[in-house]
Amino acid sequence: MKKVKTGLLRKTQSSLVSGSAINPITVKVESQNHGGFHTTILMLNHVIVSDQPLKFGGGNKGPKLSELFLAALAACQETTWLIYAEDMGIEITQI
Repeated sequence: MKKVKTGLLRKTQSSLVSGSAINPITVKVESQNHGGFHTTILMLNHVIVSDQPLKFGGGNKGPKLSELFLAALAACQETTWLIYAEDMGIEITQI
């Protein structure tokens, strides 16, 4: 008997096909500027600070927005690889 895969990818595909898919995720982001380029970003119970380096007129209190963007892109790519690897039965120990 063939083993039925029940990973995240297959569960999502199944709910989309059956029409029972609902989006259980609510995304809410708040941003507050503290002068200059210094910004506090709030998501759920997480806080991220963004700023520009001193040589670009910032206070160097956090990563630049371009760095935060690239970090989010990298994390998204890693998550996608992990979801597909799970579905294919491939164990990934490091990305």
